Amino acid sequence: IAVVAAITPTSAVNLIKVAASSTARNASGVASDFLYRLHRGNTGIGTEGYLGNVGTTNVTFTIPGGPFIDMPNVATATTYSLKMKNTDNSTTLTMPYVTGSTGAMIQVDELMG
Repeated sequence: IAVVAAITPTSAVNLIKVAASSTARNASGVASDFLYRLHRGNTGIGTEGYLGNVGTTNVTFTIPGGPFIDMPNVATATTYSLKMKNTDNSTTLTMPYVTGSTGAMIQVDELMG
């Protein structure tokens, strides 16, 4: 499960600032633990976060230590995503879980060098 945004840097030497947050909910009705992490393409970057004992109520989280500064070293389209998974490999997770004005956000900005 992921929330995704893409950016094309104007120069390979420029840095990318990524900020992300989301809501999530355990749809199975059984509380369990979840891990989440920011990714560039299929590569995990930054620190992995942990949410313990997530139940059927909505939880909100942001990337650990964020916003994150990345150096992709490319001037081509680069995809960033916030991915989440359960630790028991069987619990159903809903992300983002939207109620009212909550949901998910991922923002990518180029920092010119």
